[in-house]
Amino acid sequence: METLKAIINDVMDRLQEVGDIKYVDKNWGQLMCDPPAVKYPCALVDIGDADYENLGSGEQVVSVVVNIEVSVQRLTPSSNASKRRVDSYADLELLGKIHNALHLYGTDKYQPLLRIRFYKEDTEPGVSTYRVMYRTGYLTPPVERYEKKEVRTVRISPSLLPDAQ
Repeated sequence: METLKAIINDVMDRLQEVGDIKYVDKNWGQLMCDPPAVKYPCALVDIGDADYENLGSGEQVVSVVVNIEVSVQRLTPSSNASKRRVDSYADLELLGKIHNALHLYGTDKYQPLLRIRFYKEDTEPGVSTYRVMYRTGYLTPPVERYEKKEVRTVRISPSLLPDAQ
């Protein structure tokens, strides 16, 4: 579980470096609060899924999906008649900056992040929320399942055996 925590913390650190994001945190449902417990724009990070494949030696290959929920408050009209229409695409520009910060980022603990999916979620009016998913992977070391104990030799007197009578 240490590697999963490292992935979340590293992704949050990289997102903080983007600069345009006012709130970066682990996702615990902040956007479902009334009012949402965030400052916009925000990026909320969590592990979405982890698949484990056994290698037979106790090691496992882990494939992890990292979910990033990006939420931006819409303050600029996007209608065709709007003179500030170009400004209404700030959310997509932010998603591009996030991708530049995360895609192919990895450490010696896990493989580089690769974007695998992106979609828009329906949320409250005036807020655009996108879910971006990245995949990474790592190898777990074998786990020592049982404590090793010294085996002692016990000698039993033949007179105690049932056939000895």
